[in-house]
Amino acid sequence: MDLKKNAKVRGLIDILQSYNFTIDEASEIDQEVALDPELLGKVFENLLASYNEETKENARKMSGSFYTPREIVDYIVNKSLFYYLKQKINISEDKIIKLLSYSDEEINFSEEEKKEIINILNNTKIIDPACGSGAFPMGILHKIVYILQKIDKDNKYWKELQRENAIKRK
Repeated sequence: MDLKKNAKVRGLIDILQSYNFTIDEASEIDQEVALDPELLGKVFENLLASYNEETKENARKMSGSFYTPREIVDYIVNKSLFYYLKQKINISEDKIIKLLSYSDEEINFSEEEKKEIINILNNTKIIDPACGSGAFPMGILHKIVYILQKIDKDNKYWKELQRENAIKRK
């Protein structure tokens, strides 16, 4: 790229706005040009590591900002949901682990267990005081949607529950 002395230089925001960002590069709704959010996390992390000669600190320490890699977020999401479900419903730990795993293995839940899990997930409240980029809340949301698809493929119980909730609110 040949930059002349008076050439117009695009700012970082202008450059980033020229891309289509997706949550998952493999999703069916990918745009022609897509950046994985993980890339932005790595850029952010490197920017935070810069050292300020005057304060003798890096930006990460000064702002308390830390980037959490996807693997760590996934681990926290799984552990959080595991212990939450373990506390809320009386099913085996093995069944909860299978429910949270990304496997096609069929889990034998009774219809009552399915309804109870769906009701628990419907009433789940998530808080992330440090929120940052929202990786944890989005990770939990994706996992909950995955669980719902796994145990209620046709959304039969979910629709029924939402209909009941709508009637109660009237």
